[in-house]
Amino acid sequence: FVVATFEFILLIPIAIIFFWRRVPWRALGLNRFNPNTLAIGCGLLVAVYILVIINSLIMMALGVITQADVVGDLLSEIDSPLLFAFVTAIVAPFTEELFFRGFLFKGFREKYGWVSALMFSSIIFALFHGQIATLIPTFLLGALFAYMYQRTESVFPGMILHFAVNAMGALVLLLANQMGVL
Repeated sequence: FVVATFEFILLIPIAIIFFWRRVPWRALGLNRFNPNTLAIGCGLLVAVYILVIINSLIMMALGVITQADVVGDLLSEIDSPLLFAFVTAIVAPFTEELFFRGFLFKGFREKYGWVSALMFSSIIFALFHGQIATLIPTFLLGALFAYMYQRTESVFPGMILHFAVNAMGALVLLLANQMGVL
């Protein structure tokens, strides 16, 4: 519940600014897109995941506490792992893509150009996740999602990829927790 509330808090500044300036919600990038562009995103996601795996192996070798360790501890303490999975796989991609790509990336892009906007929004996205061990992978995922927004002018491709990443991660962590690995 706390994680879900925290995710929805991201939408408050958007709502205030959009209400104040009378901007339609569609301006966040709630647009149709060519589904073929998801193939590009999936290919890039595979490349990013190779780097994510390398990063994870390095962090484990160094003894750094990883996101899996933190989530594993959290799963053992919460009453509803399925609610956690729902928030992780559905709520987080929805709210984070609206905020980081539809709001921040788009705003930065108008002021600084798309490459700088990709860098700024991805750095903020990585810092938002608050894990030193996953700073680089989260930055790369944020850059991928921003690139997808740039190609399509829609937050939906990033949401779909973000959903896939988070759902796969939540599923693996839930299974590991059930099997006693975490």
